[in-house]
Amino acid sequence: MTPLVLQAPAKVNLSLRIHSRRRDGLHRLRTVVTMIDLCDTLQIAPALSPGLLFTCDEASLPTDTHNLVVAAYVRLRPLLGPQQGVKIHLEKRIPIAAGLAGGSADAAATLVGLRRRFNLALTDAELLDHARALGTDVPFFLGSPVARGEGAGDPFTPLKAPSCIPMVIVFPEIPISTEWAYAHYPDRPNSTVTYNKELLHALTVRDIAALGAALDNDLESVVLPSNPRIGEAKARLLALGGAGALMSGSGSTVFAPFTDPERAFQAEETLRNEGWGVTFATRTLRNSPLMEGEAAE
Repeated sequence: MTPLVLQAPAKVNLSLRIHSRRRDGLHRLRTVVTMIDLCDTLQIAPALSPGLLFTCDEASLPTDTHNLVVAAYVRLRPLLGPQQGVKIHLEKRIPIAAGLAGGSADAAATLVGLRRRFNLALTDAELLDHARALGTDVPFFLGSPVARGEGAGDPFTPLKAPSCIPMVIVFPEIPISTEWAYAHYPDRPNSTVTYNKELLHALTVRDIAALGAALDNDLESVVLPSNPRIGEAKARLLALGGAGALMSGSGSTVFAPFTDPERAFQAEETLRNEGWGVTFATRTLRNSPLMEGEAAE
């Protein structure tokens, strides 16, 4: 049977500002995020035997409910029926534990794909509830490709996406635990932060130079002192023409927006030749590949 193929995009945090900790232990924050065209690929099809047959081209990933693809399937399994078999194959391109929310994107793609492929009686609001149960980043991938988030990241408010902005992504292959980064961020009771207004304006008018100057991430203060290689990657991106450079999320991925796509490709080639790890020339997205697929059905 022909599988349904979905692209699950990575995301970067253009701004991540953290303030006080909530009663449940999660931090309140203000973030601005965008999808990029670095994507994992999921193939979803019926299987002859009941249950889930899940495969992945990355052997290091778990294949039980610790993998968010499997966890998303488990959420929707009651709607599929006890005799419905499902095959899901995941091709990983987004680096793992890199601050790019690849697992969350894969989970969102699984929810969308199962609903589409098996015509599940599931409203958008119900799909969003399942996404929230899987993780704070998962709901973002069910909406606008550019958004601002609050609380612990969700809810997300859509923002108008500018025309595509060239970027270079560098993953220095230093795995950083999101839990570790937030656990080591100092608690600031009763503190508040605002959204990065300069960055939001730069996005609105697509001023890449101003965008680069406005990038910010409070978690850098925790992660960079223990991982100087990340700071060195930022400096190298700037030296190669990046309008700015920032660690995404809890890292260790660093990204830089470029005003010129050709210069971005040249920077990627230079970084790759210099041995900086996993490097991509990419761009921001104006439309979500998951939501485009929904509209096409």
